[in-house]
Amino acid sequence: MRLLQSNDDGSLSLTKFFEDDIPEYAILSHRWGAEEVTFRDLIDGTGKVNPGYGKIQFCGEQARRDGLKYFWVDTCCIDKSSSAELSEAINSIEWFTRGWTLPELIAPASVDFFCKDRVLLGNKFSLERHICEVTGIPASTLRGSPLSDFSVAERMSWAAGRETTCKEDKAYSLLGIFDVYMPLIYGEGKDRALTRLREGIVRASRKLVEIHKALGGDGSRRVVVLHGLGGIGKTQLSIAYAKQHKDNYSAIFWLNIEDEHSLKQSFTKLAKQISREHQSAIQVGNRDTNQNLDEVVKSVKAWLSLPSNTRWLMTYDNYDNPKLPGRTDPMAVDIRKFLPESYQGSIIITTRSSEVRIGHSIQIRKLVDVRDSLEILSTLSRREGLVTDPDAVKLAEELDGLPLALAEAGAYLG
Repeated sequence: MRLLQSNDDGSLSLTKFFEDDIPEYAILSHRWGAEEVTFRDLIDGTGKVNPGYGKIQFCGEQARRDGLKYFWVDTCCIDKSSSAELSEAINSIEWFTRGWTLPELIAPASVDFFCKDRVLLGNKFSLERHICEVTGIPASTLRGSPLSDFSVAERMSWAAGRETTCKEDKAYSLLGIFDVYMPLIYGEGKDRALTRLREGIVRASRKLVEIHKALGGDGSRRVVVLHGLGGIGKTQLSIAYAKQHKDNYSAIFWLNIEDEHSLKQSFTKLAKQISREHQSAIQVGNRDTNQNLDEVVKSVKAWLSLPSNTRWLMTYDNYDNPKLPGRTDPMAVDIRKFLPESYQGSIIITTRSSEVRIGHSIQIRKLVDVRDSLEILSTLSRREGLVTDPDAVKLAEELDGLPLALAEAGAYLG
């Protein structure tokens, strides 16, 4: 993701961060005006003439007053000319009459409200009674209660009176509220988007119940393997589970097992997290050598194997090149070398391989009906007649029901 930084000379700069390195940052939640500053405006250096530049400057100044170096503004931190980037941003996006401000109100631990004259009005706790009266959202939700505590119908009701500029955003703005992943198909219409959202909620609920059942137990180790094609929602499902059941675990950790080096780097970050919360539990050296990384992995595994430390959840994400019997790929990773030695805790593994034989296996499926694939291609490309176009049918079949690939192909064709 990209974050903005307000420089000493008053200029703004963009910095790109990857998932494991994202620092703390402020978010500007606002209603879009006619002339907002876009990502392209910032890159070209033409944004200062836009009326929306002032509130971006104010956000940067306020972030610095609050001790934050970086901040995020949706209008200019997302390259909206890239359908893939826009889709990714919306599926991971952490005011009272607008659709997109619902997740922006609920998700952050702290929300401050300012009038257009930059005067602080209060925060979501000091203004809690007024916010609850206007939005119909329970106070417990604003205070951080898990959204899974509320029924689907109740969460839907929070958005009932909200408006969106694009009619499909009535559904898309709720993806984070329901922890649902689905491709964005602007042009499909509100009813179709809401139908797909409801279908996604049902599918995710079933999978979450299955994961919870498989990981439930007396504290001895339980392992779930989520397997399926890339871009189909495995990571999002594991995130949804962790959010829904965070109170059941004493600690939740995330590891990138794309390759062995990435995994060891993830262990180093995990070790630093543990040492901050449990001083002297793990000693992390400053040298980034293979020997030191191996020692860090060993120390983390030992800490996770302590007899009193049984209620942790660990996700090994992107295990797409597993070491399997009969295969000699030198870059393949043997996950068993990186599992805690004691038989305790809960583990989720996401992988594209159906041959990972550890624990309970759950397949995350692609689109089965080629007509659904053609609908995504047709809507995003704005081309009619693709259902009877043999080249389009062939493309849909080659993309094999993969939602993200279909969305990107449709945008490219358009």
